[in-house]
Amino acid sequence: MTRAWTAISSSWIVNAAARAALLASCAALGASCAQAVDVDGSSVGGGGGDSTTMSVSSGNTSGPSPTSGSTGGVGGAGGSGGSATGVGGGAGGGACIPGSTQPCYSGPQGTEDVGACEGGTRTCEPDASGYGPCVGEVLPGLEDCSTLGDDDCDGEANEASAGCGPDVCPGCTASPVGPCGTDVVVVGHYEGGDRTVCIGQGDGSTFKLALMSYETTAWTLAGAIQRVTQIQVYSFDAFGSIMGNGNIPTMIQAGGAVPANPYDYAMSMGECPAHTGYAGAVFGVAQASVCHMEEGLPSACSYPNYTCLSISP
Repeated sequence: MTRAWTAISSSWIVNAAARAALLASCAALGASCAQAVDVDGSSVGGGGGDSTTMSVSSGNTSGPSPTSGSTGGVGGAGGSGGSATGVGGGAGGGACIPGSTQPCYSGPQGTEDVGACEGGTRTCEPDASGYGPCVGEVLPGLEDCSTLGDDDCDGEANEASAGCGPDVCPGCTASPVGPCGTDVVVVGHYEGGDRTVCIGQGDGSTFKLALMSYETTAWTLAGAIQRVTQIQVYSFDAFGSIMGNGNIPTMIQAGGAVPANPYDYAMSMGECPAHTGYAGAVFGVAQASVCHMEEGLPSACSYPNYTCLSISP
């Protein structure tokens, strides 16, 4: 009985001493390490950090020396019986989670959720390399006067500055030529002076515009100029001026035959074929597909009776 009690007492003393040493070692590692040590000094599992186990024998013989267990890997739970096995952490390195979605909008700042414009959704690629294209977004377009909505997403619907409404080109002579199914339009005549070309919204389509005169002319563009993608100005006499063309690419030819010669198509600049042939050559389309906006006017292509012509091709 005395011998057994002595063995038990020795075991408890060694166990207590081991626990104290273990706790001292854990002090630098923080509370999570200390919690991994149970009441008799053995490991009950860790939160993925280093864990150390110690066993002490008891019985009728002098037991083996205390042994230390293995060290577990990061992220795993400590094992029992003197070892702990680490388990790897979650996958990483991708730009996004495959299949995840997020809202998107590639239009100009301040236009999302204004008028017809709205955002879309993009989805992360299966290989997590990034998000795909923005699907379902609606971006600003040309203002369409035939609808009631705000197509260009500027907060106004069918505004005069976009070429809509009855007072877009007040006081202008209306061209008798309406939509002509072409993207090349010409306004041309013999006589110079001050000439304003006011562009209506029409069907909203874009077109290239040739402005032609024999005499020096001061051209002014107004109305829905956003419909014009290119401008070619021809003057046989010295070039006058052009205003209102903003950032539209504009080329000017004063006489000569480059990039084209109107006299290849008619004997006089007072004839309409001189203008349609020239515009077709410059913009690379057949002469027959060029729309002349003075056709049908008194003295068309020669001595116009207007200072402002409204067109809506």
